[in-house]
Amino acid sequence: MFSRVCIAASLWSLLTSAQTGQVCPLLGPIYPPPAHPSTSKEFGLAQQNTQTVLNDALLTGSTKFGPLDNTTISFSIQGFSLENDSPIFDYNFAAPGLNGSLTSGTLDSSTTYRIGSMSKLLTVYTLLRSSGFSDFSQSITKFVPELAKQSCSKEDDLDKVCWGDVTVGALASHMAGILREYALSDLAVADGSLTQYGFPVLNPSAVPSCGYPNPKPCSRQEFFNGLAAFHPVFPPFTTPVYSNVAFQLLGYAIESVTGRSFNDVLTTEVLKPLGASSTSLALPRNYTNAIIPFNATVSGWDADAADEGPAGGMYSTTSDFSKIGRSILNFTLLGASMTRAWMKPLTHTSSLTFSVGAPWEIIRVSLPLQRNSTSTRIVDLYTKSGNIGLYSAIVVLSPDHNFGFTILSTGVNSEQQVLILSNLLTDIWLPAFEAAAMEEANARFVGTYADPASQNDTFITVSFDRNVPGLGISEWKSRGVDIKAAYLLLQNAPSNSTLSISLYPTGLGDSLDVGFRATLDVLPETDTIGAFSTKCTDWAAVDGAAYGKVGIDEFVFGLDKCDGKAASLSPRVLRQKLVRV
Repeated sequence: MFSRVCIAASLWSLLTSAQTGQVCPLLGPIYPPPAHPSTSKEFGLAQQNTQTVLNDALLTGSTKFGPLDNTTISFSIQGFSLENDSPIFDYNFAAPGLNGSLTSGTLDSSTTYRIGSMSKLLTVYTLLRSSGFSDFSQSITKFVPELAKQSCSKEDDLDKVCWGDVTVGALASHMAGILREYALSDLAVADGSLTQYGFPVLNPSAVPSCGYPNPKPCSRQEFFNGLAAFHPVFPPFTTPVYSNVAFQLLGYAIESVTGRSFNDVLTTEVLKPLGASSTSLALPRNYTNAIIPFNATVSGWDADAADEGPAGGMYSTTSDFSKIGRSILNFTLLGASMTRAWMKPLTHTSSLTFSVGAPWEIIRVSLPLQRNSTSTRIVDLYTKSGNIGLYSAIVVLSPDHNFGFTILSTGVNSEQQVLILSNLLTDIWLPAFEAAAMEEANARFVGTYADPASQNDTFITVSFDRNVPGLGISEWKSRGVDIKAAYLLLQNAPSNSTLSISLYPTGLGDSLDVGFRATLDVLPETDTIGAFSTKCTDWAAVDGAAYGKVGIDEFVFGLDKCDGKAASLSPRVLRQKLVRV
């Protein structure tokens, strides 16, 4: 018996970096995304609550996240998931104060709005479809000859952008350190009488003579002639600085890479394959179903973004963006590896809950493991918002749950309305999808798995604890050895310690085999405090040891091909297949 304990303990002793302290889940889903979320009770309640909460909010004009304009702002929202072909929710509100704004007389998921900077998402999507990540590390001067002609040196870096140091990836992630706007934010264009406020009289050549929205769109030559006069904001890769100009340059880069117009590449590579026929770069020729508050000029409906279109000039519908969102979550156009690489942060901001990608605006949400649970985990929501004229928009994706939603809105101060609606929908639906995933995982995986020849000596019990992330292993014996007890002895853990083993899906496998990795946490917490505390280091211990070229923490569930439930469990390091009892 002693020899068995020593052998089992020696296997686990290799995991010297295992977490001691709190249970800190790996980043990503703690259960496989729900395959049938609509069968969950929480899912059904969320659908009911969406209607009820929105109806009540519009009736009262208030929500727990702030006031909701029920008079002068119209909006359309639609939710989608990979496992549902039809929308999981669809809601449209035509504000009574915007009568006459609907060209068809009806507001629905096919009504066209302007989407502002949500266009940037489609621009990067188009770029990745054209050349993948191969050009992300290339200087923009390789693709835009006008920039290659502009030189700079350390002596004049306060006055000139060193374009040779600006990469395509820096532009896509707002890390180029260049100007935000060409003319839109220039006060000399908006109001030439600022001398009364102490501003100097400007030479006429210092005032932008073109650009969105006034006085007219720039030609390519006018744009680059004027761009040379702008100062840099930061050196590249210093800090995120939002830039619309960056995406105009990306539009030119895409044209250089493909030898085709940006509009042609966008349409043929992204919109047509997805059937997003109501999405366009330019003003739709036939807008029989559109929303235009007040008139086309006041609303900004017909403002010509011209070459700035890749930054914020596009038009779309909630129905189309459901198709676009599904395609991203489903790896439809880019493939799994490239899409996963795309959906990662490229820089932090000064907020602990906000990061930036290309061009993702990543919101980090602390999500309870279960309703009313005191334990939480981090969920990253990949979003892109936009504003142009009186239009505001956002798309939100949760890769952990294969779920997302789009909100399109128009009216005075519609941007604030979009933020409030985003909070409401996230508050309702994120816990619902987490609950649906948990319910499915319980039904599919929780149970005891044993060696048919020696059930009492070799078995694993997979369990669920509402305050611990993921599935757990509550009991584990191999050839009569209590693996969890052996591990605690090996670690010289205090007598009151327990070992928590959590299982997390890896996304590896197929319809018959599902891969998981385990993390080990010695409780209660005995960690140090301070900036260099070793809390939440489970990620560093994953695959921390192998035995015969197989990770000690690797587990595979074998699924029944009829009902999709686990029929077996293989702790692969022990070369065993345990059958569900």
